[in-house]
Amino acid sequence: MELTTAQQTTAFLWSFVLGAAIEIVYFVGSVLREVMSPKRISIFLSDMVFMISVFFANYLYAVAFTEGKVRFYTVFGEMVSFIILYFLMGRTIKCCVGMAFRKIKKMTAAFFYIITKYCQKNLLSDSHRSKKSDFL
Repeated sequence: MELTTAQQTTAFLWSFVLGAAIEIVYFVGSVLREVMSPKRISIFLSDMVFMISVFFANYLYAVAFTEGKVRFYTVFGEMVSFIILYFLMGRTIKCCVGMAFRKIKKMTAAFFYIITKYCQKNLLSDSHRSKKSDFL
């Protein structure tokens, strides 16, 4: 049995929503990568989890809207939505978030540097300073 025009139109429009949801998940993952500096294995694993989750989302979408068949127009709708959100909003917000986290990191490092210098200067007695300098 073939899909009606109304069902195809509904599937196409909802594919934009699915593409936007996939972009949001991708955006969150990329922001987490920006904040933390992950290793190669964690990048590989997070990419695999993302791809598998996108596969299952597309599978469930195809079962729910297009009788289990992958249709070109639904994949096209997802890709258009993903690409538009990625280039217009995702990259811009990710750069702003990255800059904010770098500034916070610099301010935190400066704060702890000042606290460390203060503690070294005022809290260590002369006997501790001389013993400490013997080791250096």
